[in-house]
Amino acid sequence: MAVSVLAILLASCALAAASFDKEFDVTWGDGRGKILDNGQLLTLGLASVGTEVAPGTGAAGEWYNQELDLTRQQRMRWVQSNYMIYNYCTDPKRFAQGVPAECSM
Repeated sequence: MAVSVLAILLASCALAAASFDKEFDVTWGDGRGKILDNGQLLTLGLASVGTEVAPGTGAAGEWYNQELDLTRQQRMRWVQSNYMIYNYCTDPKRFAQGVPAECSM
């Protein structure tokens, strides 16, 4: 009984997904998403997007190009040892041509 109910639910989900794919067409042109639903147009867009710029020290010496001081290096090592699940830089099978540049930092 439970198997047949599950099969009916899965079949109805598959049918709904196929129907959705046929009825909706999402297009991107002017930076907004347009969804066509049976000839009716629904336009989605971002009304206001705020950006936050980090202060730098000029074009040649931006903050992201500066080395971390000792305190921040220790904090980075702490985060890596407590939160990092996988380090692809230590996986030699992943890169046949050698590890990427960020692994030497």
